[in-house]
Amino acid sequence: MKISCYVGLVVLLALTGCRISEVIAAEEQHAEHGAVATQAGDSEEEASIKESMAKLAPKDRELAAAQGYCPVLADNRLGAMGPPIKVMVKDQPVFLCCAGCRKRAMADPDNTLAVVKELQAKVEAAEVEASLAKLSPEDRQQAEAQGFCPVMEESRLGAMGVPVKIMVNNEPVFLCCAGCRTKALANSDKTLATVAKLQDQVTKAAEQEKR
Repeated sequence: MKISCYVGLVVLLALTGCRISEVIAAEEQHAEHGAVATQAGDSEEEASIKESMAKLAPKDRELAAAQGYCPVLADNRLGAMGPPIKVMVKDQPVFLCCAGCRKRAMADPDNTLAVVKELQAKVEAAEVEASLAKLSPEDRQQAEAQGFCPVMEESRLGAMGVPVKIMVNNEPVFLCCAGCRTKALANSDKTLATVAKLQDQVTKAAEQEKR
């Protein structure tokens, strides 16, 4: 099994220009850590991840949490192998599960940034799903149909926790957070018009996906 894995790594090295000793060391470190995590159990792994992430600066911790996983080994959660390693890729911060992934991340910066973007979308989708699941079936259906906050229109409902429901002219409206309540109620007609626009955008996006 290891022989076949190393053959695959040699092929990868031809494309990335990495030294085989570095890649093999990283792979063995990942395998060893994965086995420990499996034996320890999910609760201990979560505690270990939180402890590792807490060692980052607040801004870096926020960015790493939004990325969630390593762009080189996308199944590896950031923090599962100690504090994530921060590298700058085309002036953009990228977090890796360990130092062994640095060379492969830098070998193809465009691909690395593309994977990071996919990972961020994956993390946000999971957060949204978890938040919306806490709503009643009826409220969840309405929140999904609205999609975004009418005050902060780029803020996806559920991405900042459970959406806040308010009544505007006897119509249910969902906000990304309680901080948007005052602005939403200050101009009820504008809020409802924005909600209608957001619902239309969600409907059109769903129709495009079906095509």
